[in-house]
Amino acid sequence: MANAPRWPDGQDPGLLIGEAAALLGISAKAIRVYHDRGLLPEAPRDASGYRRYGAAQLVALARITRLRAVGLSLREIAPLVDADDGGDRLRQALGDLDVALAAQVRECEQRRALLALVLDEGIDDPVAVSVADVWEERSIALLRRAIPDLTAEQELLERRFSRALAALIPDTGAADDDALVFETLGAAALDADGGWQFADQHRRFHALADVDPDDPRVAQLAGEFLAQLRTALASLPATAPAAQPPGDAQRAAERQAMSGLRAALDVLAPAQARVLELVLPRLFEEASAGGP
Repeated sequence: MANAPRWPDGQDPGLLIGEAAALLGISAKAIRVYHDRGLLPEAPRDASGYRRYGAAQLVALARITRLRAVGLSLREIAPLVDADDGGDRLRQALGDLDVALAAQVRECEQRRALLALVLDEGIDDPVAVSVADVWEERSIALLRRAIPDLTAEQELLERRFSRALAALIPDTGAADDDALVFETLGAAALDADGGWQFADQHRRFHALADVDPDDPRVAQLAGEFLAQLRTALASLPATAPAAQPPGDAQRAAERQAMSGLRAALDVLAPAQARVLELVLPRLFEEASAGGP
């Protein structure tokens, strides 16, 4: 590329504005805007009246261009150019930007996790809502309140857990009764101080990601989950129908629930999967039999 712009050296008069723009991958108009906004002094002119950009001007241009590329606006860059503080304001601005970008990344991860969940659910009607849907959203809302730092990956696991557990919640067929069921379950999940009693267990559940399935903490946590879930289910209002002898519909529901459980187990660490294996099948059996 014989005509490519050269980086000026001590014997080079510098680059014309178009050559400087081509070297930095920006437009000549962008450089003129930097001058107009006071971000960069005008380059000196040569004997022919053309402005020439030497090494110092090119470095300054490159730095402004990089700051624009990371997301700082010209309005944000302008006071940084004149700051005589050893770079403190620039470092602060870049640190603030990094925090903002990290938050955006977390938000995108959260949205992608929820998108994956929606795709996995195969929702074909955005309006029709089932009891399982309501249970899932109520349980996740409680969990977010109890564990504000829940990650997108952890929420995805919790949603699959709730979807499997929803098979144990009786569908009364009436919206008001369903609401009463969930309000009762939610109240049963609160401790005497109004805190969510499952919060500690769920933190410990997610902490089992790197633990051996035979670790004694697995069985201990499973026992606590089982006891608390039994208590919550036993608190259902009288509007909930009593358990009926197994029929085709019930068997189909149980197969669907076990399918959801297997889907949950597939994405869990071995120790976490072991907790669910010790809890959910037992609850399914007790629900089918009419209680523990």
